[in-house]
Amino acid sequence: MSKTADAPASVQPGFSFEQVIAPLTKAEFFEKYYEKEGLIVQRNDPEHFASLLTLDQIDEFITTSSPNAAHVAMANAVSEVTSADFTGPDNLIDAAKLYQQFNDGSTIILPGLQRKIPALAALCRAVEQEFDAQLQTNIYLSPPNAQGFKTHYDTHDVFVLQVAGSKEWRSYDVPVELPLIGQKFDSSKYTEIPPVKEFRLNAGDLYYCPRGLVHDARSTDDISLHITFGLMAKTWTEVMVEAVTAACVADPAFRENLPRGFASDPDFDRDAARAKFQDLLASIGDHVDFDALLDNLGSSFVTDRKPMLRGQMHQMMQLSKVDTDTRIMTRPNLIYTVSTADEEVTVASGQTVLTLPDHVEPILKDMLACAEPKALSAFDGDLDADGRVVLAKRLIREGLILAADHQNG
Repeated sequence: MSKTADAPASVQPGFSFEQVIAPLTKAEFFEKYYEKEGLIVQRNDPEHFASLLTLDQIDEFITTSSPNAAHVAMANAVSEVTSADFTGPDNLIDAAKLYQQFNDGSTIILPGLQRKIPALAALCRAVEQEFDAQLQTNIYLSPPNAQGFKTHYDTHDVFVLQVAGSKEWRSYDVPVELPLIGQKFDSSKYTEIPPVKEFRLNAGDLYYCPRGLVHDARSTDDISLHITFGLMAKTWTEVMVEAVTAACVADPAFRENLPRGFASDPDFDRDAARAKFQDLLASIGDHVDFDALLDNLGSSFVTDRKPMLRGQMHQMMQLSKVDTDTRIMTRPNLIYTVSTADEEVTVASGQTVLTLPDHVEPILKDMLACAEPKALSAFDGDLDADGRVVLAKRLIREGLILAADHQNG
């Protein structure tokens, strides 16, 4: 895994999206596979994802962190398993019961484990940055010869990273193209038709499954551990819903009651109602500021991202040592926006909103985009030495950049 030269170990960028899909390039992935067809990458490299998660980490989480039923679930395609089967009266996970269910054929599911495992957190943020989309993360630990879920499709794109063991996968057709949440699916016919494709994922392999592609999976003669990233991307559906809502707020014609008799009068004038409907449809764009709508969706994505500030305690302890010789760099996979208005420049990242005089904009952007350690004195711009130090300290305090020379320990 490549690392940023001389960066603190606690803030190394970690696994990247490029490493997830390698040897494919991002251009190849987005052109041929994204939202189009499944991708199978078989590497013959069982260690490829080994740095992300281990069986010991899973066992430690289950047995020492007192998780409850919100943190651990189970699934079994053959027989139903409920939280009562593996929790105690306090709703905490009973590890002995959990592992008994596991031994009897049920899959352990750990949602949101990136909140506990830094390597997973870093990869999640890298993928979120790549897609401008929230990730839903689940870990699946299956016993030998087990199937957690019946044949189904997902309403979001899924990346499957096989960490240990192996699974036999079957993919079928796409009954609903790019389905939305709630669109109905009849799985009964898939018990009678053969799959379109059958393949095995071994440790180190990847499967990208676009939403709507029907599939199922079963572990082989060993336990199986895989990570799934569910891409909870915004769609044009959300844009259109927002646009219609904006039009309804702006124009009272959208808020008029439906004509009397529309439900019960056999002589109701549907042609006139249809003409009104078409007029309203045609006018939606007149009431919508598309740029503002898109900016609002983008702003929500940025502000909803929780900051990743590992190592921040040490950064603050060393803050007084920052001078023009200090080398700084952006935090890996930082998601942020920069905007200017009224002679001010504003940086937004997570819940942090930092407003500064607009004359610092050029060096500010350079600092936020600096992926390799660089001395403050080496940045272009006419900001004097004291100004550079003040700006760098402010950005470090806000968790936006870090002093690469101030390593832990």
